[in-house]
Amino acid sequence: MGVQDDLKNNAEEARAKAEELAREARERIEEITREARERIDEVAGELRERVAELAGGQGEKVREGIEKAAGFIDEKTQRRFSEQIKRIEDAARGLMDRLAGDGADASTTASADDASEEGDAGEEE
Repeated sequence: MGVQDDLKNNAEEARAKAEELAREARERIEEITREARERIDEVAGELRERVAELAGGQGEKVREGIEKAAGFIDEKTQRRFSEQIKRIEDAARGLMDRLAGDGADASTTASADDASEEGDAGEEE
């Protein structure tokens, strides 16, 4: 065997080892990602429960705060955006009611976001 053959064999061994290491790294990354997602889901569930507890226990105060904030903003904008503010206020109340009742879910945030986007669209009119 010549020097070229030795170099070729060494290169093939190095390539095989690099592929093995890359495969192991991908598997470990997938494992870490899976564990992180599970933990995130767990923490998000705990947060949803806690928010639901707080919303239920302080619901009336939060509702009053929503109403006061909407009134304040409406006044400061000289009632130019009353319709948009009302939609956002209604979405916030709906979110509050759902949190106080059944706990939070992904659709509750979407409702508030939708109302906000509707408000933004109305401003351009």
